Amino acid sequence: LEYEPDLVVWGYVFNDPAHAVFHPENAELGRYFYRPDSYFVHLLKRKLFFAAERRKRPDCPEEYHARINCIYKDVIDDGLRAIRSLVSETETELIFMIIPVFETGGYSSYSLGYLHEDLTERAEMNGMRVLDILPTFSKYANSQLRTGNEDDSWFDPWHPGPFGHRLIAEQLALQIRP
Repeated sequence: LEYEPDLVVWGYVFNDPAHAVFHPENAELGRYFYRPDSYFVHLLKRKLFFAAERRKRPDCPEEYHARINCIYKDVIDDGLRAIRSLVSETETELIFMIIPVFETGGYSSYSLGYLHEDLTERAEMNGMRVLDILPTFSKYANSQLRTGNEDDSWFDPWHPGPFGHRLIAEQLALQIRP
């Protein structure tokens, strides 16, 4: 805030609450940056971490994105309140931008719409303007939007490719133009 921004955009993707080392979906990156002193101690810490998660919210769904957004709902809400609190005495506007997951079946059978609605409500309660990218992305095939290889045998479920980023920039521009 010392730079006195006019606008802060929080680009939220549904894997954001994941632990960088312990959650297997992020573990490759975590293992690149994290080298435990003892792999045995690390294994024990990992087991305890997941046991604590199960005890914290045993009623959470099994699907990965739904589960971590359920387990860490309080952490997400704390983050929303913290950002709102940081800028509350400034003229800084907040936009909470929700970026959908690239599911295998595309957006015609997208299973996480209810998470978009829930996060929209929670961000708006914290005084943020919400920009949900799902309606924009749902007009295109996933293969046009996401990062992956040419034959589509591998793709990143969270990060858009160049065209997806262009669509995001266009939607953001519509939000901030007078």
